[in-house]
Amino acid sequence: MRRSRPIATRLGVVALLALASRAALAQDFPGPDDTVVAYAFDEGGGTFVTDLSGNANDGVVRGPRFVKDEPFPSKTGRCLEFSAPNHAVDIAADATLDAPTALTLSAWIKPDSVDGVRYILWGSDDVYSLALRDGVLRFTIEGVVLDVPFDAAGRWTHVAGTYDGATMSTYVNGEPVATRAAARGQLGPLDFRKLVRVGNDETADLTGFDRDFGGRIDDVRIVARALSPAEVLEDLATRIGSVPGTPVAFEVDLAFPSVSAVSTTIPTAGGDVEVVANVRFDARGKLVVDGACTVDGAPAQVSGKAKLVRGEPTYVLKLKTSAPAAVVKIKGSPTSPTALVVYKGPRGKAKLPDHPVAVATDVENPIAAISLRAELSGNGRIGGTALISSDVAGITLTGTVTGSLRGDALALTVAVGPWKLTFSGTRVGAEFVGTLKLVIPPDRSKDTQFRIPDFTAE
Repeated sequence: MRRSRPIATRLGVVALLALASRAALAQDFPGPDDTVVAYAFDEGGGTFVTDLSGNANDGVVRGPRFVKDEPFPSKTGRCLEFSAPNHAVDIAADATLDAPTALTLSAWIKPDSVDGVRYILWGSDDVYSLALRDGVLRFTIEGVVLDVPFDAAGRWTHVAGTYDGATMSTYVNGEPVATRAAARGQLGPLDFRKLVRVGNDETADLTGFDRDFGGRIDDVRIVARALSPAEVLEDLATRIGSVPGTPVAFEVDLAFPSVSAVSTTIPTAGGDVEVVANVRFDARGKLVVDGACTVDGAPAQVSGKAKLVRGEPTYVLKLKTSAPAAVVKIKGSPTSPTALVVYKGPRGKAKLPDHPVAVATDVENPIAAISLRAELSGNGRIGGTALISSDVAGITLTGTVTGSLRGDALALTVAVGPWKLTFSGTRVGAEFVGTLKLVIPPDRSKDTQFRIPDFTAE
């Protein structure tokens, strides 16, 4: 495990993620060798879905909408929801899909119903297809059918059909459930339409038919050979676009910094009042004066403290001058550009709830620090432990970190005691850029734009 020193961002939150190697983190993993179509359906919108197999068999989305695939049991992301007649994804078949000598069709499905005829995958003229028909899962190869009972309405289920040139096999949730002889040799070719569809058959172009899949479909693959039983299990377990390979351990350091200097200009009836406080707080939150502290140019005595208020780092300062007599109070967060500012003195009175302040942050003596020890698994999921410590609050708490790295999308959730931190961002250059949310019990939250260095870089 490799660890690097924290670095500070302009927001004052320190974040560094170090990983051993990028080589093990190949993007957009499509599936087994000879995969000719691989759809993750994670685009989130638009009229096209990208074929991640590298064969450019992109699909045209005709009606179904992208939705979150929760509560899918093993992943995060999107899927397609088919909810109306004629919904389909059309694939213009090229040589990789036409006239195969062997193949595997597979998908994750969550059907609303298993009654009627519901196509999952279809090749023109039923050269090959996978469908639900009145309570059975039907795998078809040029008129030869293999039916198995299927009653998983409303549940995510992995289904697959394989054909090796002589034998058909059907799998449900990775288990082989039926086989039969089907010595059809080379299939097809597909008819004049040269079309493969997801969620429908040729009747998607017609009216008065009802062969539409109703429900959700995800992770569709077509492989130009028959997968072995072990490979079907791997197909079930490995997301399209997820990362196969050895888990990689990494560390994350997050810190809520303290204050090293505060300044502001207070508008009053008698004119502007300049306030400067060159102060910081030690590891226990006690005030340390490091330089000049003035109110309207006059030397000021300063008192104050850094603390955690319901999980949110805060600081409080009080500056007091005697000649002329004036008092300034400032209360805010080290990472916020505004604070509550109160002034009383010879220029009048002012109470400004969200007044601009300039805060220099101190990352050497943070108000609180979070240490994450986690692992990025082969399928892109993140899991581990979290420790938060604060000498200011006198606490040490343990918790969890979960999340995922899906292509360029990073999601992290840290739950420790009353704190909940979530980050959702996208890789831009050498960073993940997104939103950091701090949830503060019982009913507050704070969002900031945040950047995390790309932890997949070598």
